[in-house]
Amino acid sequence: MDNCFQISDNDIVEEFWKRNQKAIDMVSNKYGSFIYKICNNILGNKEDSEECLNDTYLQLWNTIPPSRPDNLKSFSARIARSISINKYRFNNASKRYGQNGNAESLNELLEVFDDGIESKNEEDSQEISNTLNGFLRKVSSKKRTIFIKRYYFSYSIDDISKEMKISKRKLYRILFELREELRDELNKEGLL
Repeated sequence: MDNCFQISDNDIVEEFWKRNQKAIDMVSNKYGSFIYKICNNILGNKEDSEECLNDTYLQLWNTIPPSRPDNLKSFSARIARSISINKYRFNNASKRYGQNGNAESLNELLEVFDDGIESKNEEDSQEISNTLNGFLRKVSSKKRTIFIKRYYFSYSIDDISKEMKISKRKLYRILFELREELRDELNKEGLL
């Protein structure tokens, strides 16, 4: 499908609402490689990443409807990320795989939360989300981009360094400072 990028997200969502299976093909053609990259950045394993990609398509099928996402790319990314993190946790809990280099970003961010997000209730999780969004609005767009690439899309340090044209040493410092600032913000809000 050469014109897959010309198809609007609204058209794809409409196909989901019609329960037309070609909606899956449309998402796959338009965002499949993007979704796969998110999965693989977290898991670092081709088979698991492909499984999570397919699980993402299934989750999209099961959630649209009733959901009607305004931004299908972001909606798909959020689902893929959640599925991949769950798979990563399962793999580590069952000791099937060692930690991969890209997934270390999850551990870096979880250090901010000490006991981990799992110990928080739904209300706390929403407050954490709101605080995180507020925090990201306060930082420069460059730092925001770095934070999102590392902790949302699980890009490797090498990839971010090359893409942003900054040294790895400087990138490590920026990420450390961002984590410390986020920890301070969460402490100030009484969320840690």
